[in-house]
Amino acid sequence: MADWHPVLACEEYKPGHWVMIPGRGQPYAMIMIVRHGAEVGYRVDTWAQQPKDRVLIGYYTRLAAAAAAGHERFTKAQAVKPDYGRAPGKANTPARMERD
Repeated sequence: MADWHPVLACEEYKPGHWVMIPGRGQPYAMIMIVRHGAEVGYRVDTWAQQPKDRVLIGYYTRLAAAAAAGHERFTKAQAVKPDYGRAPGKANTPARMERD
């Protein structure tokens, strides 16, 4: 899918406000236009129903870059992290056995 870009996951729910939605499931990021004087940019946050539960991802000057950052955060969060069968802080060695 060489023609796909994360900006295609954006759905504008009101002017200047987008949610990023995967093929199935809940939204995973929010993007909104922010203005500071004459400058215009985009703020990206993780998606959560309650504003207090959202986490800032960053500020960007282009919508495509904002969407890419939101998507990268989502894919990293979805990655499976191997545990290698180890308990935290312990060596992966078998227990000692006493001889008869």
